Amino acid sequence: MIKLGDKGIQVIELQNALNNKVIWGNTSKLVPDGQFGNATLNAIKMFQTQNKLPVTGVADSITLNKLDIKSTQILKKASIFSNLTPIHYISGGVLVLGVLAFISYKIRK
Repeated sequence: MIKLGDKGIQVIELQNALNNKVIWGNTSKLVPDGQFGNATLNAIKMFQTQNKLPVTGVADSITLNKLDIKSTQILKKASIFSNLTPIHYISGGVLVLGVLAFISYKIRK
């Protein structure tokens, strides 16, 4: 379950899925920033309404399934990146300090 106040890679994955699945109309798409704030809350509620799901504002297992996100995938990804801090967001991707160090290390080898 992903809810208001949550942060991290699992929220970015949720935000990207919402951007692809919500019928936005005149509303701006989400900026995938990894922060479950009011914009993500409203997008979840829009998605739940559009898909005739219970409107809870929480990305529960029913909502995640409808978004084609498997909660086990999110948990695996979240555990990999849980100790890293996002430093910059570029077109939906996240540059992370630890990842940059790892890439730099691999390039040198």
